[in-house]
Amino acid sequence: MLKKLKRLIVITLTFFIAHNSMAYEELYTFKSPAPIMEADSLIKAMYIDNFFSADSSEIILGDSIAEQELFDYAQNCGFNYLILYGLSQVPLGSNPESVDALRSFVRRAHEDYEIKIGCIGQSSKFFDRIHQKYQSLERVDSIERLDSYNLEFEFWKSFNSGIYQGYYCEYYLEPNGYSCDSIGAFEFAMDELVKIDSIAGIMADTSFTDRPSLVTTEIYIGWINEYHAEVLVDKMEEGIINRILGAVYKPALADGSLNLYYFYHQLRRLSFLGNQNTNINFLPIFASKESQGNHLGDWLDTIGSVPFVWEHYHHEFDIDTSTYAEHINLQGYVWYNYSHMPLCFDSLGEEGWLDGPGGELLRDTIYQFQVLDSENANRFFWELPEGVSFVDSSKWENSVDLRFIYNFKEGDSILVRPANRCYLGEYQSFVIKEFNDIPEIEEEEFTLFYANQHIHIISESSGKVDFKIYNILGQCLLNGEMLFQNGRGEIPFQSKEGYYLLQLTSDKLNGLQLFLIDE
Repeated sequence: MLKKLKRLIVITLTFFIAHNSMAYEELYTFKSPAPIMEADSLIKAMYIDNFFSADSSEIILGDSIAEQELFDYAQNCGFNYLILYGLSQVPLGSNPESVDALRSFVRRAHEDYEIKIGCIGQSSKFFDRIHQKYQSLERVDSIERLDSYNLEFEFWKSFNSGIYQGYYCEYYLEPNGYSCDSIGAFEFAMDELVKIDSIAGIMADTSFTDRPSLVTTEIYIGWINEYHAEVLVDKMEEGIINRILGAVYKPALADGSLNLYYFYHQLRRLSFLGNQNTNINFLPIFASKESQGNHLGDWLDTIGSVPFVWEHYHHEFDIDTSTYAEHINLQGYVWYNYSHMPLCFDSLGEEGWLDGPGGELLRDTIYQFQVLDSENANRFFWELPEGVSFVDSSKWENSVDLRFIYNFKEGDSILVRPANRCYLGEYQSFVIKEFNDIPEIEEEEFTLFYANQHIHIISESSGKVDFKIYNILGQCLLNGEMLFQNGRGEIPFQSKEGYYLLQLTSDKLNGLQLFLIDE
């Protein structure tokens, strides 16, 4: 189960190390798009696995703690639609307590959280059972009814996958007179949609019930061909299906960026649907975990942000000028699935101040941000001015290093939020600093050379200066004070061959240089 998040996050900033750009490779620079203004009707859905299983104790339904954790997570992350797996195993016909447990869960979702609830099945028999054993029961109030029926029958799978010769053929295709191949599977699925729509329509028919309810129908698809699209569009025109959910299962690219829209199968599927010149209600499905490795789980566990995925996809869709895109009604998004979603913050904690030495943040300087109480705050997502980047934006335990390759100006600001922030549209500040009074520092040049196990330095400065020497990995090897006399100074330093970095700081001097020991 997901742990209850801690609200108080304390962040401290310590000056760590100045560094030349040669010393570290910039791994990632985040530049988030502008927040998307959401309409109240935007669907923000999540598949709920482990909702119920007859052979497992790790279930949600009927477990008050697990149910509350789910509702808290959905609310904190902005989800307004939960699609349930496992209702086929709930003993609705033989166990009144199970019916009451489901009634209580759905009522709470509707009344307390304004969350819609759907269920998943592979055939009309499942939804007929849901209708007979739950939806139409006299003691089930309108507010306790399920909102949608979702058909999940993978008709597009390759014949070589063996799915048609096994489970599908044995239980669905052959007994109902369909061929055990992709053609038979598609015909079966489309015929089942008609039956499911009829079952859903009963709840809205006032001749059958004095408490009508609107139950929507939807279908999950993977990669389809043009014929599939034609039939699906016909079903949507006829009102047999209300929306199509399409898998967009791809991992992040090697550099940490996303490509969830402009790739072949994605555009091909949308073009098949949109070219029918009928408005198609469509929800992309993003995967936090998927068996073939085509998911964003690793990305979310390192540098990723849940809402950034939708922001990225929506932005790419908006700039797609293809004719077919005009007929795609992007109604929202879906995440698969709950048990693999990252922890999500409901609060970003107390605001703090971002300060460097002397109140400044200096170019080519690495600052270390250390998070206390970091059980749930193991990564952050920064929105920074142009030219500011991470030294390393991968996982970190209690601290992260950030390099500024940019000299801040008055009025510049920084926004930081947890990387796994889930609630779209709220850009709260966790650490933000406006620079209203930055004293000037005159940077003076200095030169150095290494000889006889000493670093020899020449500069116009005089007096004492602080020094630090780092290896190329950023580890401080030596620090202390050095005295300039007649524009010269030296530091005893014995080390093996290689590159090192010297930093000198004083009231008048702020500089660094990379040097080589080759003797």
